[in-house]
Formats: sequence, structure tokens, C-alpha cells
Amino acid sequence: LDLPERVEGVSADPFELDDEPLRIIVRSSGSSEDAYRITLDGPWDSVADFETLYEFLSGRKLDGMGGGLFSVDHPILILPDASVRWEFAIGAFNAAVRAGYVNVTLQEISS
Repeated sequence: LDLPERVEGVSADPFELDDEPLRIIVRSSGSSEDAYRITLDGPWDSVADFETLYEFLSGRKLDGMGGGLFSVDHPILILPDASVRWEFAIGAFNAAVRAGYVNVTLQEISS
């Protein structure tokens, strides 16, 4: 039989979910220097700008009273497109940090 090893003192919760990171993709959206687009990977509504991103994130943070979806240390990945201006990647990063999240990472989109 191929059974998992038992580790003394550790009780694994079979219903515990992995913390799948919330991926925030930032792309250029036109020839204008100030044109960018924010996409949330998953079944989320669209986000128009950094203020809307902040509102989305702060509104879904666990509040300790049964509301919210994400803990403050939930992993958040900011994925800037290679052609997007750096200030837009930092804008998304700052929105997540301002919303109170502490596990925010900038990561390059793989091609």
C-alpha cells in the first residue's frame, strides 16, 4: 500500500485549502503612455484603476467577524507585462499594500 507517512504531533486538516495566490496582471493598453489595464486572474469582476483595485482588495480582506475572503498574509502576485511602465506595476503593488496585505510580490510574466 502507498500510504502517506504519519508525522507525530501534526494533524493535517483534510479540508484545508492551499493559499493559491491572487494574481494581478498589469498590461499596457494602447499607445498612450498612461494607458494600462489591470486584470485579476480568476472569477473576479474587472478593475478599472488602482483605486478600484484598492477597494476590491480591502473589501475582500478578512475582518475577524466572518466577512472577507483573504487574510492579510494571503499571497498576492503582481505580474507586470514586459511593455508596461514601471510606475503602473508599482501602483498595483502600492494598492495591495495600502489595503493592508503583507505578502505582496512583484513577479515577471513568463513568456
